[in-house]
Amino acid sequence: MKILSNVDFEKLVEVYFKSNKVKYMAKVRRENDPTGDLDLKSLDNIIEACMYAGDKSPVKDLKNLRLLATSGKLEQVCNNDLSQYALHKIEVHGLYKKGEIAFDISDSIMIKENGKRGTVIDYNPNTKMFIVALSPFEVVEFEKKDLEKVAKKV
Repeated sequence: MKILSNVDFEKLVEVYFKSNKVKYMAKVRRENDPTGDLDLKSLDNIIEACMYAGDKSPVKDLKNLRLLATSGKLEQVCNNDLSQYALHKIEVHGLYKKGEIAFDISDSIMIKENGKRGTVIDYNPNTKMFIVALSPFEVVEFEKKDLEKVAKKV
């Protein structure tokens, strides 16, 4: 089963993966066969190589990619069949995964100074503002850096 082209796989790995080993494997795949495709067997081989190398983070991400491919969700994302909100959540999760933001949507947080608990409702990449729902029924906007200073994950 075809998952992605080698070119698309390299772009995906470059953006969302931190592991240099996986980036190198994707680059070599693209250089050796630029018109080729990544299939399930090839993905399983990459997962296995990362497992033997002891690189746990990309193993989890590659297994998630496999799950998305076999469930058909990856095809929906590639064809933009998802709703705008679903695409926004994927974008915010990608920023969180890369470490550009400290909190993901639906993360539970606690304000350090007063102990109030809340949930991250949304993040706007354009304005770099988090929207947080604090208990009881208080919705507050924080700038990215301000929320990182005054709150922690719980």
